[in-house]
Amino acid sequence: MKINSITANFRKEIDAYAILLHTLVFLTFIAISNPSFAQSFLDKIPENAEKISYGDGWQCNIGFIKEGEGCSKIIAPENAYLTGSSFRLGWACNHGYREENGGCKAIILPENSYLSTSEYGEGWECSRGFREIGGSCDKIVIPENGYLDDRIYGDGWACDFGYKAINNECVLINVPENGYLTKSNFGSGWECKRGYYASDVSCAPIKVPENAYLTNNGRGQGWKCSRGYSMVGANCDAIVLPKNAHIDYGGNDWECNKPFRKVNGKCSII
Repeated sequence: MKINSITANFRKEIDAYAILLHTLVFLTFIAISNPSFAQSFLDKIPENAEKISYGDGWQCNIGFIKEGEGCSKIIAPENAYLTGSSFRLGWACNHGYREENGGCKAIILPENSYLSTSEYGEGWECSRGFREIGGSCDKIVIPENGYLDDRIYGDGWACDFGYKAINNECVLINVPENGYLTKSNFGSGWECKRGYYASDVSCAPIKVPENAYLTNNGRGQGWKCSRGYSMVGANCDAIVLPKNAHIDYGGNDWECNKPFRKVNGKCSII
C-alpha cells in the first residue's frame, strides 16, 4: 500500500510538469502568432542587418544604411569611397574632392595654395608667405625690420625684437635711460629697471622712505613698509599697539587678541 501511494504521488507530479510544459508551449505559440505581443520580446531583424552585440536592436551590415525599418545598399558617387560605417551617408569624398549636392566635386585650388588635410573649411590653405583674402591667396607684404609670423590671426608678420608695429611699419622702440626692452607686443615695448618707475617716456627713481623696502611686483608706488610699520602718506610710521593687540599677518596693521574685538581703535570684549 505504501509503495502504491508513492507511485501515485510520483505520477501526479509528472502530470503536473506535463501540464506546465504544455502551457508554456501554448503561450509561446500565442506570443509568436500575435505581432504586437511578440514585438515586445523579439527584435525583427531586416535583411542585410544583424543584431547588435549589446542591448536590444539591430544594425545594418557594412555597405548598407538604415532607411525606415530596413537596410538599403549604399551607392557611393563618383570620386567617393565607402566608409564602412552606417553613420551619415555611409560614404565620403576622395582627397581633393568635397561633398556637394549628393556628389563629390573637385576642389579648385587658387594660386599659391595647397589641399588641406582638414575636413572643414574650403578644402585648401594658402602657402606660407600668403594669406587668404576673398577666396584667393595674396602675398604677405613684410615691412622693413619685420618677419613672417606663422600665427593664424593677425597680419601674417611681426616686428623684430626692439621694434613695434605702427601703421603697417616696424618702428624702432626708444628705450629711456634705466629701462629695458620687453618681449610683449602690447604697451610701450619697454619697462623700467628695479628701483625706477615709468613717468611718461622716462624712468624716474623710486624714493623709498625710511623703514621701507623696494618691491618687485610692479604695482603701486614700488615700495612697501617693513613689518611693524604702516604707510601714512609717503612715509612709514611705527604701529602703536593698543592693549591686548598684536601685529597682523601682513605686518602693516594690527588685530586684537582673542577673544577681544577691534572697537574704535581699541580691543574690547563685546
